Amino acid sequence: MPSSKRIIVADTSSIIYLSEIGMIDVLKKLFGEIIIPQAVKKELLYGGEGSAGYKEVLEKKWLKTKKIKNISAKGYLI
Repeated sequence: MPSSKRIIVADTSSIIYLSEIGMIDVLKKLFGEIIIPQAVKKELLYGGEGSAGYKEVLEKKWLKTKKIKNISAKGYLI
């Protein structure tokens, strides 16, 4: 059951790999809303239509894009 107290941040690889095997929705089932940094969205869209994660990042409303505001925290995400 998704917890509303956790903030889950996903990287590019997890979204690509789960998309490739048709299991991207497991993230929603486990965590509810998933946050991706703007850089992750940019990477996913860079591959163009038909690449793994492209369609999902545009269509899945539970994948939320956020700008990293805490610069010191940015190092932990990269």
